[in-house]
Amino acid sequence: MGDPWVVLLIVVGLMPAVLSALTINEPSTETINRAKGESVTLGCTYNLDPSDTGPLDIEWSLMNPDSTALDSVILTYMDNTIVSRGPLGLMSRLSFTTTDPSKGDASIIIGSLEAKDSGTYQCKVKKNPGLASRKVTLIVQVIPAHPQCWVAGEQTRGQDVTLKCKSDDGTPPLSFKWEKIAGPPNPASPVMNMATLTGDLLIKNLSDAYAGAYQCTVGNNVGSGTCVADLSVSSANRTGIIIGAVFGALLLLLLLLLLIWCLICCCNKKRYEKEMANDIREDVVAPPPSHSNSRASSIRTAVGYTPHNISYSLRRAYNAAPRQETPTSSLSSNAPIKLKVESPAPSPEQVFDYPAVTTYHPYNIQRVGGVPVMVPAQTREGFIV
Repeated sequence: MGDPWVVLLIVVGLMPAVLSALTINEPSTETINRAKGESVTLGCTYNLDPSDTGPLDIEWSLMNPDSTALDSVILTYMDNTIVSRGPLGLMSRLSFTTTDPSKGDASIIIGSLEAKDSGTYQCKVKKNPGLASRKVTLIVQVIPAHPQCWVAGEQTRGQDVTLKCKSDDGTPPLSFKWEKIAGPPNPASPVMNMATLTGDLLIKNLSDAYAGAYQCTVGNNVGSGTCVADLSVSSANRTGIIIGAVFGALLLLLLLLLLIWCLICCCNKKRYEKEMANDIREDVVAPPPSHSNSRASSIRTAVGYTPHNISYSLRRAYNAAPRQETPTSSLSSNAPIKLKVESPAPSPEQVFDYPAVTTYHPYNIQRVGGVPVMVPAQTREGFIV
């Protein structure tokens, strides 16, 4: 009986010393999950013992994952002075929660969290002879705020379809959950299988009971996001309809091109025929002169008309030869008039008979090859009328 009482007396005597030592109120280890962009407070409140008479020293450090390497000191409080030692990008967002950490609160706050802020932070409070510390593991994750949902497969009766859910922003590990939010209730024993890692929901032997709206919830330790996929059931073969529409469009395009080609060929043919009709062919023989044409030609020759095929020298000789003028009185009768044409070269005498005209008229003169000339008349006083 004596020995147990001695041990109890010794423990009771040592309890004041143990209770009065420097302590930290928070647990020695803690894990905190926060979303990117949020703020977090890493607590480190402490209690001092009257026996702790040395200078107060508070130190926050970011522990190195490699246990053999040194930790990085980021913030200290020593000799009533706060000193920042961490990288500038982190220290611009990190500070003590109070202006005087010596009052028993050495907690820090980090704002606008980034993924690179993840790590294990250690708080160490020292005041000789007391010493205490704690570790806080911070995990910064991205919320899967904007997942995407769609239906893969042919949405016809009897076919298998897959409802897919994907998030590009969320930090793994991700959790997926599907639920029907609109439409008829699913069969009592639906044939549905969900892949835990990918979130794909497979529906076999599709029927009208499966039609409706399905909501997918994607989440992690810091938040979640939702999206909706609409599942419709039809009896028509959409693939065949699409293929038929494509072939119909191609056939219509082919017919349109053929019609344009035919129109172009028709226009080219008409243009060619028109050009051939207007073309002058050199191998066509001129028509033989008629009797009326020969008589008119002889009359024109008799009155002094020179055809174009007479040479220039013959024209000069013909113009220089004397001509016999016919009296005016003889032209008033209806008797035939005989004209004698003298040729510059020796040739038989050519005499032509034709009915005499009663008066000189421009039309009659032009018929026989003459040229009417207007001669101005004069009065006795010499004025031109």
